[in-house]
Amino acid sequence: LLDTNGYSVAYNDDGGDGYNSLLGYELSEDGEYTILAHSYSDGSIGPYSLTLTLYEAHGETPISYGDEVNSMLFAEEGERWTFTGTEGDTISLLMQSDSFDTYLELLDASGSQVAYNDDAGWTGRSMVLFTLPETGAYTVVARGYSSGSFGSYSLSLNQVTMQPIEFGPTLTQELTNPQGDYWTFTGRA
Repeated sequence: LLDTNGYSVAYNDDGGDGYNSLLGYELSEDGEYTILAHSYSDGSIGPYSLTLTLYEAHGETPISYGDEVNSMLFAEEGERWTFTGTEGDTISLLMQSDSFDTYLELLDASGSQVAYNDDAGWTGRSMVLFTLPETGAYTVVARGYSSGSFGSYSLSLNQVTMQPIEFGPTLTQELTNPQGDYWTFTGRA
């Protein structure tokens, strides 16, 4: 991407998989910008497709227990989602993307980080399981692990019930919640 003066301001190779490029950029000024589409290898030619999409920054957006949202990350500082929780609520936050390495943060009402996660099983997935210490407003920051992370992602917020399990007998249960069941036990080092 070339800015209004013809200077390169952003680029991408392999946005999502080995052959496609994906670029997000927040325009700093009004004017005419240029997209230069070319192959990674010198001299390569052939057909390609190009889509230009306008995404509006939405600042802090409300999210509620039980919501799953799909959004597009295009700002390096991430997107902010807000909710009100009650002391003792155990929440599950799940962020997934096929386009970038996800990073998830949970901030309390003062803006202090109370929980975070980078990789929950694989780089395109981040998960936070956290019991809220007080009633009030919380902010979820959904962003990429590294600068230049752009693309689509999903984010879900759920209140979960923690069920106790003891060492010993096997329990037989039926899975009815697509987010899974949560079991707690006390262990020793």
